Amino acid sequence: MKILIFGILILLLLYILFRPCDDFVESSNGSWFTARNKDTANLLESLKHLLENDLYNELDGIDKEKLKTSMKYITLMELIGDDPTILATNADKGREIAIRIYKNDNINYPYSLKCIMDSLLHEIAHTLTEEYGHGETWQRKNKELQDKFKEKFVDKLLEKTDFYEKISKDKTLIDCN
Repeated sequence: MKILIFGILILLLLYILFRPCDDFVESSNGSWFTARNKDTANLLESLKHLLENDLYNELDGIDKEKLKTSMKYITLMELIGDDPTILATNADKGREIAIRIYKNDNINYPYSLKCIMDSLLHEIAHTLTEEYGHGETWQRKNKELQDKFKEKFVDKLLEKTDFYEKISKDKTLIDCN
């Protein structure tokens, strides 16, 4: 009897440790993201591609090297739950960047692409600066990235993804403010 109970406990533990995550979704191109659905996974894939290619090709010097190093290990994911006023997080200088795509976890009202891009570039500014927090160096880097890339990258994303075309038919886009 003890062996049977022990065996059941081992199987339960293995199930808990190795079961697939409910929030892990495959994009159309086969990449996996923490996201609520395939459309969101596709948007995250487009954002990652934008970082790996477009932003990387536009940067130079130390910023380009820092981004290259960060992109080797980056996990880009949808920020779900937690404090709804936090629009993005950055762990370990870009190892994991989470972006809030939707205003509410239960209702699919997405933030505008400008808001999402603003949040992503904000987190990339943290990746590209040595200091932690929102000091002067970070503020300069964030302003540089926002001024130089936000509008351009929003336009590129609108070309690359149909996420907003699908959503905007029956949903209101939420601004960051």
